[in-house]
Amino acid sequence: MEARLARELVARCRGLTSHVDELEDEIQALVIPLAPSLLAICGCGALSAAKIVGETAGAQRFRSKDAFARHNGTAPIPVWSANHVRHRLNRASTRQLNAALHRIALTQARHDPSARAYLDRRRAGGNTSTEAMRCLKRRLSDAVFRALIADAAAFDLKARGFGRLT
Repeated sequence: MEARLARELVARCRGLTSHVDELEDEIQALVIPLAPSLLAICGCGALSAAKIVGETAGAQRFRSKDAFARHNGTAPIPVWSANHVRHRLNRASTRQLNAALHRIALTQARHDPSARAYLDRRRAGGNTSTEAMRCLKRRLSDAVFRALIADAAAFDLKARGFGRLT
């Protein structure tokens, strides 16, 4: 009886896994034409790009990269303690967008040599690992904002009939 239940559970897990894979392929097919510049950022996969595009709802609505950083929670907020100034993340922001940026930052910290070098420089400059990661996320926020603006401009030109821009 236990063996039968185990086989049923394994079969159900395989079915759900294949369904998840199909949905991921579908999301990827939808995101590739919308955000090619965003997908070119190291560590940004189709699911993270879809989350960023969906949560941002048009990067043109932000007046600057700083306003976008405030929206996604990577704009530093100064905190004073015993005459020592530190910065922390803004908790009154879009947490889903911040989580997507965090996933990209973690991937870059593990696999991108330039991100690793940046983190090492920040740590050598006196930042803790958490502060260095916060700084990387802010830099990443600026890169994501530039990519979203570029993708929106390219998509707008393509929608107006100015040829294939892929």
